[in-house]
Amino acid sequence: MSKNNYYFKNKNKANQDKVYDSGINEITNDNVASLKDSLIRALSKLEIDVLSLNKTDLSMVMRTYDNLNKLKGELNYIKKFVPLNDFIITHIEMHIKKYEYYLKQRAKI
Repeated sequence: MSKNNYYFKNKNKANQDKVYDSGINEITNDNVASLKDSLIRALSKLEIDVLSLNKTDLSMVMRTYDNLNKLKGELNYIKKFVPLNDFIITHIEMHIKKYEYYLKQRAKI
């Protein structure tokens, strides 16, 4: 396997866990809608993780907290391309704050 193939395979693997597509050159309404959909999917997965959280399993708590921070970073990226008062984005922000509070208060992070 040449170095280039190895590089591109690893690059694609690293990009799979990101919500946004770094290959998008032009941000259109369709792209923003797709980004919002992927944020909602990630939020629902995070909600399932938070609801089924075993507070005694520290590694699961920390993994959930890391996923929450990734989601916050992806949300900040998307916020650059939407209006300030976008309902979906503010709704997702409120859920993130709620999950942060839960993790900090209940799981004692």
